[in-house]
Amino acid sequence: VFPVGRYREPLPALARAHTILLTRVDLTPPERLAGWRRIVARHAPAAAVFTSVHAVRGITPPLPEGASSVGAFCGIGPPGAFFHTLKETGLRISESRAFADHHAFRAWELDSLFKKFRGPWVTTAKDLVRIQELDHFSRASRDRIHVLEIELRILEDREEEFLARVLEA
Repeated sequence: VFPVGRYREPLPALARAHTILLTRVDLTPPERLAGWRRIVARHAPAAAVFTSVHAVRGITPPLPEGASSVGAFCGIGPPGAFFHTLKETGLRISESRAFADHHAFRAWELDSLFKKFRGPWVTTAKDLVRIQELDHFSRASRDRIHVLEIELRILEDREEEFLARVLEA
């Protein structure tokens, strides 16, 4: 199943697609990207193919003044992409933890992280939503957790074309 995760379909389902977006191409070796392009061409020869990267918009709330290192954790796939993107901000990751994709966080896990590194922690917006669902998501926890805000950038100056194709569908 392509890609891995819930609500995904097998490769032949690409035949229904009229628009395909390859993400994080900046983190994909050229030979692997070429391989994915061949797969897409085989299963969806008429589809328009776009490429994109995840670009940093910032960290919210802002980190405490003078913070140069952070703890980082996530429950996404692939976690390496999150850590790589966070390093692009120039911050040093002093402590990190990758949980399984779609991880259901528990309070004791956050407590454990906070004991390992006493500074600010950065995670994804997706993970913060699941963390806020915890019964005792405390103000202390809230003050320690920051979100790496990212945006999807369509490459090759084709954003308008991509949006038009997606919105017309």
